Amino acid sequence: MGSDTLRWRSAAVLAVSLAATVAANVGALGLWRAYRLQPPERVVYQPPVVAPRMPVPADSSTSADGCLLSLHDKPRPPRPVVAAGIQVSGRLPPQVVERMIRRHFGFFMICQETTHASGSHFSGVATVRFIIDRTGATAGRPVASSNLKDEAFLKCLENGFSLISYPSPDSGEVTVHYALRFNATR
Repeated sequence: MGSDTLRWRSAAVLAVSLAATVAANVGALGLWRAYRLQPPERVVYQPPVVAPRMPVPADSSTSADGCLLSLHDKPRPPRPVVAAGIQVSGRLPPQVVERMIRRHFGFFMICQETTHASGSHFSGVATVRFIIDRTGATAGRPVASSNLKDEAFLKCLENGFSLISYPSPDSGEVTVHYALRFNATR
């Protein structure tokens, strides 16, 4: 074979490969057009839309800086039953005894409401003395004294304290003096 033939063959191979490359690229462009695929667009950041501030009503209570006061900022009425004091003699921590008594404050509120349903000015201090035995139960009958001078109310308190069970003391019995302050509920 001559050199001319070799050149023609090389030129033919080059032309065929160039035609194949062009056809492939045109075919790819044809696919983009046939399926209407678009190249991904640039994402442009847009800040979030902020809602406008609501105007403050003229009759609302506001603080010095113009913020609305919440319900927690307003004075609360006094609680119906409040612990007024505790004295424990024995091997049981006062915090444990107080925690067990506080769990029964609802019962003591019921005593206040049922014995004085019509008395809105029912307030005063009641002191209850009781003994916790080795098993954690209330030994004997609790004794209640009060400046309220209502026998039905004192009996209700004594019944409530006799139902409470406590953790067992480390050793011996524990004597407890517990004072409750009752505030007017209405």
